[in-house]
Amino acid sequence: MMGYPYIGAVMKDYLTAKLPGIRVVSKVPAQRPTRLVRLNVIPGSPSDKPEFLAWRRVTFHVWDDNSEEDAGALAETVASVLLASRYERIGVRKVELFGPGRYDDPDDPAPRFQITADFMLRANV
Repeated sequence: MMGYPYIGAVMKDYLTAKLPGIRVVSKVPAQRPTRLVRLNVIPGSPSDKPEFLAWRRVTFHVWDDNSEEDAGALAETVASVLLASRYERIGVRKVELFGPGRYDDPDDPAPRFQITADFMLRANV
């Protein structure tokens, strides 16, 4: 029976290991840290693939309260780390990124960036 790793857990563990000092979560805590990466698995990935591969889509919201420049730099770092995931033997075969782009929350004055990523995963057989 084929199965796929849960991309939310894969990316949370991977980013936590690659971004020391940055909290990586799937839900924003009530007291948001100054620097934070939030990931959310969403539908909408491409379906053109061989039987043993599957696409998964994840959005990443990136905050750094210090400045827009710091938040943008952290978002660029996250994007680079995501692209490198295909070389890390975590089941990711291909990565397609959209962003980072500024994506502020009207109820929060802190700068926030968003990255959307499609990951092609190999099945566990």
